[in-house]
Amino acid sequence: YIDTARGLLVVDTASRKAAEDFASHLRATLGSFPGMPINAEVAPRAVLTSWIAGESLPQAMELGEEAELRDPMDGGAVARVQRQELGSVEVGEHLAAGKQVTRLGLVLGDHISFTLGDDLVVRKFKLLDGALDTLQDVEGEGRQLELDAMAALLVGEVGQLFDLLERAFRISKAEG
Repeated sequence: YIDTARGLLVVDTASRKAAEDFASHLRATLGSFPGMPINAEVAPRAVLTSWIAGESLPQAMELGEEAELRDPMDGGAVARVQRQELGSVEVGEHLAAGKQVTRLGLVLGDHISFTLGDDLVVRKFKLLDGALDTLQDVEGEGRQLELDAMAALLVGEVGQLFDLLERAFRISKAEG
């Protein structure tokens, strides 16, 4: 979908190349489509690493239970942790050894969980009960109304997530 208020094109893919291909097809279809991939003005690895090291996360955001940490040297060691407290001693030892966070599991309130990569691609996006509880009871009202309500919910949750990430990573705005 296209969020005109935020100047954002959202594509349901974990592949940055697939999203860029989609934008190219959209550009060819429309004749023009000013846009660029999301770009942070701060180093995403540094921000993700600082969060796991204990610095404050954006409002309503919490650490999940998954991370990937890499040695910044080419061919360096990689540590992946799942279903683990990210503030644990074991994860702290990886940080002390110089590893940097390249993927981090996060939770936004009780509404969404996701994994954020140092490429700023959101993966494993999942609506949680807190978000689903906000849906009006549309049973018996028809499938189209149910789909419309789910689409509105997704757009709202993704928009809120983007606003938080935009501030945390100082995402560049496209000129135009």
